[in-house]
Amino acid sequence: MITCERSAVTDGEWRYRTWFYAPAARHYVRRVDRFSDGTIIAVGLVAIRPGGKGWPDAARAGLNWAIQDALNEQPIGSGAGWSSTSVPAMFTIMPTGARTTEDGQNCRTFVLIRSAEKENRSYPAIACQDLETGAWRVPVLDQDAPPVRGLMPVG
Repeated sequence: MITCERSAVTDGEWRYRTWFYAPAARHYVRRVDRFSDGTIIAVGLVAIRPGGKGWPDAARAGLNWAIQDALNEQPIGSGAGWSSTSVPAMFTIMPTGARTTEDGQNCRTFVLIRSAEKENRSYPAIACQDLETGAWRVPVLDQDAPPVRGLMPVG
């Protein structure tokens, strides 16, 4: 946990900002801003995805399809593999849990495991099912994703 404080704060700026860093994710997983008026805003990380920089569009679309398929078909703890001739790594998509939001949306946690020659890496995420289309969307990251209200506890 890392906390920063601003001594001179104007309206609308945070006074204290705290990052909660997770070494396994190699990123902060939660940020809490405390404003001078007493307001607290917390933001939680909902997904880590491989960048896909330099991937052909078809490879990105293929991985997205594989994630959709795994979230629809795989039981918790069972992985589905995906690879492409244009991407040097292989991936396993493994659902790790399920929950329902306050709004009644079905959500699943999952991990995307990259196996590569130089380094293996895990990308944890959560996706919620769109009530109209049935597609799995990562809140905030995916266009037309469901809202995150009730997805994770905040405090």
